[in-house]
Amino acid sequence: MELGDNTVAVRIDLSAVQEITLNSGSLDYKANIEIFKDEADLIVVKITGTANILIKAEAGFVQTVTGYCN
Repeated sequence: MELGDNTVAVRIDLSAVQEITLNSGSLDYKANIEIFKDEADLIVVKITGTANILIKAEAGFVQTVTGYCN
């Protein structure tokens, strides 16, 4: 089965954000994303690549997941 999509866009809303860190030196954003819970039971969104972002929040909701050809 061929799905035809090679890129996925996931929109999540985070609430009660405890920490945000952002570092970038490029306008060409390509990165890997990890979403997990840490030892304090916070949701951690860690983005590493041409942009390095760390977000920690108490709650989060997946709003949409969309696949498309890039």
